Amino acid sequence: MSVAKKPSKQERAHDFRYALGTDLAKAESILREHPFVLDHPVYGDSESALHYFATCNQYEIVSWLIAHGANPNGIAEDDRPIHGGAQLGHLEVVRGLAESGADLDSTDNLGEAALHKASSGGYPELIDFLLHAGADPSIAEMCGELPVDQSRSKFHLRAFLRSPVR
Repeated sequence: MSVAKKPSKQERAHDFRYALGTDLAKAESILREHPFVLDHPVYGDSESALHYFATCNQYEIVSWLIAHGANPNGIAEDDRPIHGGAQLGHLEVVRGLAESGADLDSTDNLGEAALHKASSGGYPELIDFLLHAGADPSIAEMCGELPVDQSRSKFHLRAFLRSPVR
């Protein structure tokens, strides 16, 4: 007679992430029974569910997680949810994270803030949003570059020139 192995925290967090993408009622049930899964990383120290769904541009799930208490400033292995969303130009996700208290000026392991990510990715609407939301354009990353230094073209520079911060 074998005894069933109790699932690890990692396995429960994985099940929670899977349920978020397929069955929110099941995710709600898992969260009620195991509240730690909300901000628990899935793969080692990598990313929480909020990190994952911010990067995947799943605004509805990001909103659901925040409404259920997920930390918008949760630190993964090397960044925060807002960095993943900004790097890929996910304006709605970044706006939702910002409105829920995400630190716009937090930096990743390279010293880059969300504004660096949006600038190097070439997302002028996101640059404009971040600047108007109060992101600091004077933060230099580890090599000394400012977000404006990473702009991809003169069109992206216009977002900085329209900025209320100069």
